[in-house]
Amino acid sequence: MNFAAKSALSSKNFFKLKNGESVAVVFVGEPYDFKQHWINQKPSLCTQNSDCPQCKRGNKPSFRFRLNGVVREGEEYVCKIWEGGWTIYENLMVINGEYPLEKTALKITRKGDGTDTTYPMIPARESLNEAALEKIAAVKLLDLKNFESGKKEEMQPDYPEDIPF
Repeated sequence: MNFAAKSALSSKNFFKLKNGESVAVVFVGEPYDFKQHWINQKPSLCTQNSDCPQCKRGNKPSFRFRLNGVVREGEEYVCKIWEGGWTIYENLMVINGEYPLEKTALKITRKGDGTDTTYPMIPARESLNEAALEKIAAVKLLDLKNFESGKKEEMQPDYPEDIPF
């Protein structure tokens, strides 16, 4: 019998905010986007091909993305993964147009619970100095494609420029 190894990604690698909590984060690296279905309130990766059983059943997949974010824990900088949907992705694109994400700390606050949750984002008041930027650049990034199944997904999505959701 072969059992899949436990994934290198665990819940401690992801941002988890409770209602009203905030975090200051610097996003680094390239985002990884994918699509997933929701089955019995659990995510399931969409294969994005004609053989996807969920798509065949009419279960439309959702756009999702992951992005490495560096946060300060005590005197150290550590990497965690931010995962979100299209609205957050679009907000980050707009912010990045004015404030380069790799050089700007964003204050992100969770507002609400369940499907009624938003994440307002604003640039943090303090700007990052060169020493902080060097420390952030030295942080090892996490593999955004390594899903909890323990398998590396080779999926390279080809989305149109104007995703309708």
